[in-house]
Amino acid sequence: MINNKTANHYGFVGSKTTVDASANGLVSVTLKVLDNAVAYLYLVDVSTVDKEILTFNDFTVNTDVVDGVAKGTEIDGSALKYAIKVDSSMMDADGWATVSFYVGAGKQSKSFRLEVWNGDRSGDTDKASQGYVFVKSATVSTSSAFTEAEKWNQTFTVSGNPLYEHHKSSFNTLYAYQRELTDTQIAFNKEYPDEAISYQTKYVWAQSDRVIYGVFNTIDPVYTDPYANKTDDTTTDSGCAAESDPSTFWLSFSSILLAVVLVAAIIVLIIKNVRARRKANRSDAISHYKVTSRISKKPAKVKEVVEEETIEPIEQTEEVAEEVLEETTEETEEYVYGEVESFDTEVETEKQPTEETEEKTDNE
Repeated sequence: MINNKTANHYGFVGSKTTVDASANGLVSVTLKVLDNAVAYLYLVDVSTVDKEILTFNDFTVNTDVVDGVAKGTEIDGSALKYAIKVDSSMMDADGWATVSFYVGAGKQSKSFRLEVWNGDRSGDTDKASQGYVFVKSATVSTSSAFTEAEKWNQTFTVSGNPLYEHHKSSFNTLYAYQRELTDTQIAFNKEYPDEAISYQTKYVWAQSDRVIYGVFNTIDPVYTDPYANKTDDTTTDSGCAAESDPSTFWLSFSSILLAVVLVAAIIVLIIKNVRARRKANRSDAISHYKVTSRISKKPAKVKEVVEEETIEPIEQTEEVAEEVLEETTEETEEYVYGEVESFDTEVETEKQPTEETEEKTDNE
């Protein structure tokens, strides 16, 4: 109960309610107003700092099916507010009155709170109220709170939508709108004329003394992709492709061919590199064992033998020289690979110290 003993402005504020995108919400309040009191009921937008009364969207009437509203009429959404005024003359036979707010959210969710005032919430002196306001119930429903009519001309002839229950004669404002096709949908209709998308004209705003009805989804809908369930290739029951795009095949073929050529080129480069390394290793082995190993071993051993055996008799020196020659020959055979070159000159050179030693011995 809200009792203003003198003309004043006093109200109760409800909690936040959110209607999700593309969902519908209903707020219903049953109240009693006595004496000279005037009740004001609002849905207040809590998504903004100012907490202003929730309003509808701007739009231009794009159909001429509704009498009295010409096609092309621009509608100022800020003038369409979720606000209802109730006085004692509106009470039903049982002494109570029920008011309703219908909110159909579009692509954006709607967050609001219910406020019930005895006297206008703005504080305007001319709208102050004195008397009693009793609130019997206040309910808030979301998600599937109500259902729209399929077509505008079924709104008041086919049950199942809230406007039918309140009768057309009770509404002092009715605005209809036909949801427009997007560019994508227009292109889809040209490509698939048998599955063309179309929308029916519907009432988007309806207002009476006890009802506010606003459906944002028709004007500001959630985007849907008409190609979501379509594919480039369709299949028959047998699993074979019924339709295919030739350009797709050639694009795939050229990509595969290019990949094969690149792989082949890489393989050729690897093979050439391996062969070059093997050839280089083979040349190093021949050079090492054929020249370096043989030359480095013989002179040192011959020289060592000569120095140690110089003081021996001629016969022993000759035997040592022959043994050294045999051992040198054997060692050379162990390290030679491939073709063998003649090293007789070196051996003869190695014998010269032995002959000189022999001559020296004779002189002595």
